[in-house]
Amino acid sequence: MRIRIITFLIFCLLFYVGCAEKSSLVETENIVEFKANPISKLAHFKDFKIGREDLEDIINTYHRISEEHWRHGYHHVAMNDATGIIILKDGTEVKWMVRPGGLATLTYPDGRIIFLAKELTLQRER
Repeated sequence: MRIRIITFLIFCLLFYVGCAEKSSLVETENIVEFKANPISKLAHFKDFKIGREDLEDIINTYHRISEEHWRHGYHHVAMNDATGIIILKDGTEVKWMVRPGGLATLTYPDGRIIFLAKELTLQRER
């Protein structure tokens, strides 16, 4: 009986955490406008461009991770960030940034930043 209760509680906790993380992400059907900033003249890859469909795919498939792990657990190409904003149905402007190699952020007007990664890596203990 205890095992069933413990299993049920773990399931409820995982469901709650999953819903909480997903609820703070942008729902792609709420995007009414997409804007990309011009590519930097310093960019190494002039063909690294992010369109609306690319960003929607990133929002729907990348994994949400901690800021600490995002900053220290991954490698990226410097000076090649693709940036812009999306405007949601309620008028909220969310800044986005995508880096070659599978990293991205969504920054909300209240200062909240969602850190995303295409692939999960092992998180080292510090």
